Amino acid sequence: MTLFETGLDLLWRNLDRYDTLFTNPVERFYWMYLLAFLVGGAALYLFVLKTSGQKSFLGCLRFVFPKDHYLNNSTLLDLKLYLVNRFFGLTRFVGLVFGTLLVANWTLQLIESTVGFAPFDIQYTPLVIVAFTFYSVMVGDFGSFANHAIHHRIPILWEIHRVHHSAEVLTPLTQHRKHPIYDVNRAIIRSLIVGVLIAPAFWLLGDDPTVWKILGINAVAALFNFTANFRHSHIWICYGPILSRILVSPAQHQIHHSAAKHHYDKNFGQTFAIWDWMFGTLYVPKERETLEIGVDTDLPQQYNTLWQAYWRPAERILAILKSYLQPSSSRRDEDGETAVQGATPKTN
Repeated sequence: MTLFETGLDLLWRNLDRYDTLFTNPVERFYWMYLLAFLVGGAALYLFVLKTSGQKSFLGCLRFVFPKDHYLNNSTLLDLKLYLVNRFFGLTRFVGLVFGTLLVANWTLQLIESTVGFAPFDIQYTPLVIVAFTFYSVMVGDFGSFANHAIHHRIPILWEIHRVHHSAEVLTPLTQHRKHPIYDVNRAIIRSLIVGVLIAPAFWLLGDDPTVWKILGINAVAALFNFTANFRHSHIWICYGPILSRILVSPAQHQIHHSAAKHHYDKNFGQTFAIWDWMFGTLYVPKERETLEIGVDTDLPQQYNTLWQAYWRPAERILAILKSYLQPSSSRRDEDGETAVQGATPKTN
């Protein structure tokens, strides 16, 4: 096979990654999840939204898909990042050499070499299957929470995650507004956390435990995905003062994207709000809040192009590293502020 033929083969295999975009239940753009977003948005328009005039089909479309959100430069960059990142698929390479199951197997071997094999066999009753289903989701969700919080707390990692928070409007595409290194970091961090925490369950239940499934995937994860596209949208859905302390509502994640200072570093959770409650980062709105979306909104947008989204984090990270290498006395200007622009993250 010639170099040209090899290149065409690689290109074709990469294009295949778009084939399952609407047919794989793991994807946020699975057709049933998109339909749930459309039907849910339409229901809110028809039965909840208060309007002065008569409601119409066109008005419903404008409510669910507002022009100023979807025909926006910010959303266009979301789309570009999604298409390019999916094409190259860096996380697939990470998964081959350092995945959750690999870490789980290492941990399982450590457990078995320390305490031996499980002293009893657990039968796969419906209760056991449901329990492991919830446990596996909670472990995965804690891994996502920890990864998210770490990317906000560590300045260098924040510069990678800042690309996501630079979105000026929220649409379901914003979920994929990421620097490719973020997904690599996330895969490594989650693999370490989830692999270690899931190993005890493998020790008790065997290395291939059964889960309750809907659409061929973990049932709890599937149920979450039916509402997941509202998280990155303008549609406010709040679960109230009690349920919002257990499950993360779309409104709570929209608050996480807010530029308001009192919303900084709040609601890191993906599915369960209990992690934010435990670590003091939970924010439950008492009423509907008007949000300005973005980061550093008092400055011009710094991520207008695909090149800026990929390269600017590297520039800012180099500035941070350079400031760390300087003597401490020269890191501050006359007002005591960081001398290197962008060296200190505005954690949002």
